[in-house]
Amino acid sequence: MRKRFTVIVIAIVMMSMAVASVNVLSPVGPTIVSLVGILEDKVETESEVNIEFWSSFDQITAQLVTKDVDIVITPVALGELLYDKGMDVQLTAVTLWKTFYLVTKDIDVESLEDLADIEIYTPQGQGQTGDVLMRYEFNRLGIEDFSIKYATPPEIIGLMATGKVKAAVLPEPFVSLALTKVKGSKISLDMQEIWGNATGVYRVPITGVLVRKEALQERPLEIVSTLNAIKESIHYAMNNVDEAVALTTKYFSGMPAPIMKQSLSRSVYGYSTVLSVKDEVQDFMETVNAVDPSIPVPDEGFYAK
Repeated sequence: MRKRFTVIVIAIVMMSMAVASVNVLSPVGPTIVSLVGILEDKVETESEVNIEFWSSFDQITAQLVTKDVDIVITPVALGELLYDKGMDVQLTAVTLWKTFYLVTKDIDVESLEDLADIEIYTPQGQGQTGDVLMRYEFNRLGIEDFSIKYATPPEIIGLMATGKVKAAVLPEPFVSLALTKVKGSKISLDMQEIWGNATGVYRVPITGVLVRKEALQERPLEIVSTLNAIKESIHYAMNNVDEAVALTTKYFSGMPAPIMKQSLSRSVYGYSTVLSVKDEVQDFMETVNAVDPSIPVPDEGFYAK
């Protein structure tokens, strides 16, 4: 009788462990396409995965403090800021490597030197990837008389449509949206190519997957299986583009499927573990710090082992 009771208890414990969920926090935007395989049950997950969306740095911080989230997807530089502010996170992978372009309207631009006296708009604020890539190149060329302004992507596209903005560094799918909505607009420069010409590395670690360290230590099987599901979700999206973009529009309102599909032709998604790209990330973060000293260079603790 005791043996049977022990078996039942073990079974109950194992069942409770099996249904333990993993909470993932992702930005609202193009990153959704890399997760739509999980959102729409197109890839198998060994654990229950709950995906929520963040819209601010404060929201991420609050949910990390309360331990309501296990995995956070953010720009790599933002992930380092979280780590530097004492959040219990480590970078485990990079998933997006190419997405930023200089879009211009009614002007010809062959290099950033041609923009020395023109206001350039880019999303959000100083320290984001598009801003860093521009400032890096301006500094490298010794150009000091440049002007960078910040606004949301929809605001930038609206300003371009009215002729108030002539140049903007945007990520996809907003590049494709601008080309559709703004008459006379075109892609003038590939920002990843500019970075590559200067550094010899023709891609940029843009989006990172961060894990709450305590969650990884306490539930390694669930966390690792979810990371594998994210990898498989990216694989699904890249190999089933039409279906993936159609499903993505359910979560990314206002972004038509044809625009999303067009944007993927100019984006590079690919799951790379931090073990394989640590040096690349560190080099990029040193550049970020040189451009924006408020974002420190990460130490060894930032990288998951």
